[in-house]
Amino acid sequence: MMQRNKPRLRPLMLLVLVLSVTGCAPAQTRWLAPQSPEIPPLPTEARQEPPPSICSPTCSAGLATELKNLRALQTAPASQD
Repeated sequence: MMQRNKPRLRPLMLLVLVLSVTGCAPAQTRWLAPQSPEIPPLPTEARQEPPPSICSPTCSAGLATELKNLRALQTAPASQD
């Protein structure tokens, strides 16, 4: 008589387990799409000041190019020579 109840008991136990696990998940995060966080503006003391009048645009452009080249070197794989 005990063997007849075991096959019926296992699916019922599995159903109870699944229901208990899904019942613990918060309903709001389960059905809503994730929202991207808003980036707050920088405080005034953290903002970059405009360049001084003695800086020429070509000097700034050259520095930007040099920094770009340096970043590319950091991510490039080393040669096997």
